[in-house]
Amino acid sequence: MSEPEMPGRDPMASGSGPDRPSMGIALTNWLVGRATGLLEKRSSRRGFLVGSAMVGSAVAVSGCMVATQPGSPYNRITDCGPGSACTDGYTEFCCTINDGVNVCPPDSFAGGWWRADYSSFCNGTRYYIDCMQNCCGPATGYQQFCAGCVECRCGGDCNTRKVYCNYFRYGQCHQEIVASGPIACRVVTCVPPYTVAEWACSTALAVDNATAEHGSPCLTRLPDSTQLAPGAAAFESPTGTFTVLDRTSAGNAQARTFNGAIYLPPVDVIPAVNSAISTAVDATGAYVFARGFGNALHYNRYANGAWAGEAVLGGVPLTSDPVAVTAFGNVYVFARSENLAMWHGHLDAGVWSGWFPIQGAATSNLAVTANPAGLFVFARGTDGALWYRRLVNGAFGPWSSLGGVGISDPTAVSDGGSVYVFMRQAGRAIWVRRFNGASWTPWESLGGSVAGDPKAAMGTFGPIVYARADDGNIWANTNFLGTWGGFKPLPGTRTNVNPVPLQTTLGMLGFTTGADRALWWGHFNDQGWAGWFSLGGSFAPLTGV
Repeated sequence: MSEPEMPGRDPMASGSGPDRPSMGIALTNWLVGRATGLLEKRSSRRGFLVGSAMVGSAVAVSGCMVATQPGSPYNRITDCGPGSACTDGYTEFCCTINDGVNVCPPDSFAGGWWRADYSSFCNGTRYYIDCMQNCCGPATGYQQFCAGCVECRCGGDCNTRKVYCNYFRYGQCHQEIVASGPIACRVVTCVPPYTVAEWACSTALAVDNATAEHGSPCLTRLPDSTQLAPGAAAFESPTGTFTVLDRTSAGNAQARTFNGAIYLPPVDVIPAVNSAISTAVDATGAYVFARGFGNALHYNRYANGAWAGEAVLGGVPLTSDPVAVTAFGNVYVFARSENLAMWHGHLDAGVWSGWFPIQGAATSNLAVTANPAGLFVFARGTDGALWYRRLVNGAFGPWSSLGGVGISDPTAVSDGGSVYVFMRQAGRAIWVRRFNGASWTPWESLGGSVAGDPKAAMGTFGPIVYARADDGNIWANTNFLGTWGGFKPLPGTRTNVNPVPLQTTLGMLGFTTGADRALWWGHFNDQGWAGWFSLGGSFAPLTGV
């Protein structure tokens, strides 16, 4: 993949995260502000500190004052010994508390910046942006500060700096926002903040060279991209029947076919599977792919109601899940190998082409989809952004960046006119971009706060994206004629894996492995979601990344 432009803050923060305004925090912050006057004694350069709790608050001067409520997160700051990062007066980097992503977290905004020279990073000059938390309550009584939403605490332990503690603002960014809560965290970049439109900063200069060597482990690595394994795979073939596959606890890919009336007994189709399963259908039948023995690509074909038997497409040891799609009359398969390299091959009437490299480096599983505009392949690059290539008339175009900072595998679907690609990003929300045949729309947040990777299917009136939430339930967001309806739960079972949707002539279906390790399926009917139903078994899904 070519070098990306230096990213600014992508619009990847959702207001639907777990930390919401608290009247208790607002009230106690206000009381602290009233009780302590101006609170202008310095703690390093970062001004005074306010530690707030649902019951009780504390004001810290030089980071050492005892909290008023024993056991509160702020009180634990005072338990850190002298010289610890948590008591040095500075704020922690955002990637420590923001899923590993170096952007402002939800419910905060860029409030000001400073420069540090003589750094061993960024060719000598680094820029820091304070992410100010939005107001959650009345003014503290000190300048233009207001009550914060989250209790003052260490970012992790005593080896991390404070977050949501320091009331201080340089004020060159988003000057239209007058009042703010404490500094949530800080972002670091190698480019001047006033060159990044999203931060809305002026060129007014502040300098603090004492921060030139500040660091965090999350600044030197990408956030984890794969959260959960897919719970199943499915295909429809021929019309009126469908087959669902999952990886059993014994490690085999097992298939169950619905013949229009009942599910037939399970059949093992690929042994010793060590990845997720992918499927594709062409004129000759349905193909099932998985990484198997020797990390080679294994497959089986289902035609005329029978399985042909396992076969191996070797030559490249895979390090990711395979992903397949039907395009131009062939079945294409994509996967990643060692050193993040990506490969593809295709089956033409059952004849394998062999593996071919497609350049670039992927730090996620791949996603593919196809429509009349071409075959689209997506992957997260080494910069954390989403990249894609398009295959048209037998030739791939160049890799192009779609931006973003992904913390999940991408998923993509298409219809005759559009391509949709989804990815979980900072703030735990699902975001989407759409290709309309000529250009890509900007990233759009679909909200939510999900624990797994999104999985999408094309419904009758538009795409539907599914995800597992923190509560273990599966949620779905439906696009009806261009408008997203918001995430709604599909109750009936809890799961520890990603759901798998399938659009069939019978309607939209969903499959997952439940917390009980059984295979579950559900469907929509005229009244909406009909519920989940167990097919039994004992399954243990895996992902290859």
